[in-house]
Amino acid sequence: MTSTKNGTANKLSLLKGKKPREGTHSVVLDHEAVEEYAYARQLLTAAQDQLRLARRRSEPDVTLSELQAYVDEAQFRADELEPAADEGAGIVKLKIRAMAPLAYAALKAEFPPTDEDHKRVRDGADEKAKARWNQADFGPRIVAHCVVDPDVTLEDAQGFRETWTEPEWNLLVGACMDLHERAVDTASLVFSSGRTRG
Repeated sequence: MTSTKNGTANKLSLLKGKKPREGTHSVVLDHEAVEEYAYARQLLTAAQDQLRLARRRSEPDVTLSELQAYVDEAQFRADELEPAADEGAGIVKLKIRAMAPLAYAALKAEFPPTDEDHKRVRDGADEKAKARWNQADFGPRIVAHCVVDPDVTLEDAQGFRETWTEPEWNLLVGACMDLHERAVDTASLVFSSGRTRG
């Protein structure tokens, strides 16, 4: 009987120590560099696929040599473009962390979407669509609360909202909200991978 109580207490203590959900969100700093690198990677992948296919078909050596030259050239171009598109140059990764559930609920309740927010979402879309957040007030506050690396203040977040494009800003706010509103059924992931309960 005591061992069952101890086992329950141990599980409860583990659950109380559950870590808040975390994630990363990438923000593009240099669109041209990132897009050029992505295109170069696509060309490299296509060239590699052609070479593999030619080898499977036992194409003549001349053809294989030409395709290998294309692969080498595409690899060189991708390698050349990568530094400008890499983290700290072309993109920056933000670490985001979920707020405590009650704090998140209180923040949402304090700054609900306005009629203007709903109208913006409905423009050109479903007439019954509703905004998920208050663009002017809630957005900067959840970003300031959730972005933990680098440390973002409310003033920083308001500056992002004012200077970024609307889709870029919405992606960041949406990533912060998704930490709170979407859950992954990790139990099914573990069990479907063939692992058993311990």
